[in-house]
Amino acid sequence: MYVVLGVACLGPTSRAVVLDATTGCEIAAAQGPNIPGWFTAEKEDKDYESESALWAVVDAALAAAGRPYASVAAACACFAVRDPAGDLADLLKTLAKRLPEASVTAAQPLASAVLAAATGGVLQGVALIADVHTEAIAFAGGGERVHRTSGWGPAFMDGGSAYDLGTRALLAVHKAHDGRGAPTALTRALLRRLALSRPEELVAWAYQPGGDRAARVAELACTVVECALAGDAVAETIIRHGVGELARSCAAAAAAVGLLGTTLFKVVLAGHLLQEGGLYGQYAAESIRAEIPYAAVTFLSEEPAMGAALLARVARDGAAARADAAFKRPAQS
Repeated sequence: MYVVLGVACLGPTSRAVVLDATTGCEIAAAQGPNIPGWFTAEKEDKDYESESALWAVVDAALAAAGRPYASVAAACACFAVRDPAGDLADLLKTLAKRLPEASVTAAQPLASAVLAAATGGVLQGVALIADVHTEAIAFAGGGERVHRTSGWGPAFMDGGSAYDLGTRALLAVHKAHDGRGAPTALTRALLRRLALSRPEELVAWAYQPGGDRAARVAELACTVVECALAGDAVAETIIRHGVGELARSCAAAAAAVGLLGTTLFKVVLAGHLLQEGGLYGQYAAESIRAEIPYAAVTFLSEEPAMGAALLARVARDGAAARADAAFKRPAQS
């Protein structure tokens, strides 16, 4: 019996889902190591662990399903990417190393899996992720038209991301310390969080060698939200700016594929910053509705890996349809 496979990572662990290729019913699922993104440009700069993590979660899912690699009729992997063309091409090459030649393989940005998970595999609408990174992706015309915004990584700020919020918090504390900016509760809150005594010690913390600096800074985002909840005006300004960036990313993506008009379309929010009931998620939803009146905003409740598996089925069905059409086409004389 053939299966389809979906792999994605949103949060601290990756996940793989195995579906029956014919019925679409879930056979098995497994969790694996964290895969923060598929960033081809980083391969030469440091040990690249994403590939081994990918196969670890795939091995676990196929073992749980009791299926060999040869049974995989289609697979789709969805991860955070920065350079979609290069990163996704590299991801496809990686999938080809173990999957059978006859298997239909697909690679998509993570937001594609988020949208597919929320729509049952229908590529129509917008998905927005706000985590360490940020990306929005819009589909229309049954997936024929697609446009992605943001997502270039910390060097480009990724407006509205956890890294963006953390960076602006550090800047606010720096300005308050200098007398160039308003006093803020962020000063005491960040020092307490990082076990530091004086604002000047933030310099050594920010430039400490080793580790993932962007991830360290992104972890400060939750402190920004906490201070905003406590009534700090500077923190409130930071998160209002962040959700404005997110709303503009969604609007730009939707406009590029022709979704803006008079018809409702779904906007799916995902990522640890965009949790239903959280302040940042609430502000983001409000900002998107103000920017896009016909947006039906919802929060992700399904696993992105399921969305990736559904995309694998879509890819397989599309390949089968094209092959069938080619077979039935009259031969050229």
